[in-house]
Amino acid sequence: MKEGNIYRFLNSINRKVDFEVIPSIPNSFFETDQKENYYTIMVISKGDGKVKLDFSEFTFEEKSILFFSISQSFRIINAGNIEGFAIRFHPDFFSFKEIQGEIPEGVLLFSSCYMPSTLKLNDNQEFSLFLMIIDYLKEALQLNGNYIKENIISNLRIFILEASKLKSIKNQDALTSFQDIKIPFKSQYLVDAIENNFRTKHNVEFYADFFQIPLNILNQICFEKFKKSLSDLIYERIIIECNRQLYITTKTLKQISTDVGFIDENCFVEVFESRTGLSPKLFRETLGGF
Repeated sequence: MKEGNIYRFLNSINRKVDFEVIPSIPNSFFETDQKENYYTIMVISKGDGKVKLDFSEFTFEEKSILFFSISQSFRIINAGNIEGFAIRFHPDFFSFKEIQGEIPEGVLLFSSCYMPSTLKLNDNQEFSLFLMIIDYLKEALQLNGNYIKENIISNLRIFILEASKLKSIKNQDALTSFQDIKIPFKSQYLVDAIENNFRTKHNVEFYADFFQIPLNILNQICFEKFKKSLSDLIYERIIIECNRQLYITTKTLKQISTDVGFIDENCFVEVFESRTGLSPKLFRETLGGF
């Protein structure tokens, strides 16, 4: 259905918005911090600016796609005359469990503790592909019949998988370029070290010893680059992995806690609750996971 200039699909039971395409960036994205139980995709066709994510700020350019996870606080700041689209969908509407095997390994499209998940498109052909899918979504939202939801989910699935594939390619290109640069230290080194070790190495001293850098200097680098402490980066990455497993797997809390390096399940639960405000069990029930 179309309400004003917004294309929406409502839940048949509670009549709340399950999915919507907004053909312009909403004013609310500029005015207040957004933190809702929806996945949000922003497609920037023209202009550039900054986005505030929690306590950090990051820039974006035209022909970019920004992905924000559920309950992730964000707001657009210092933006010029930007043009684009916004897509929002409820976690009960689209299940990532159904496509987990098709998403390239290592790609986190909606979650990152280091920076917003951004896909910069290099040419008009790449960008046109996503504009075409958005057009298909808008057409599907104006149809009548029993297959509207299936049509929307099918096109959203294509959007997410194509974005994931492109992000995987661009991540690999960036890694190849990065490996050719020989400098004493770069923040990407720290990101790679956390990605490779967060399941088993939770203590900040490990990373200081690994890089042979005093811990206070390493923390200073973290605050300058990510506006977070090293400990926050490590534990936010742990929580992201826990959220993923709680949502798309049938693993028990004991199995998940062991997988991310906690010997004591109770300790894992305490850390999760302190970081998210929810117990792992309630988080799984809220998102409709297994």
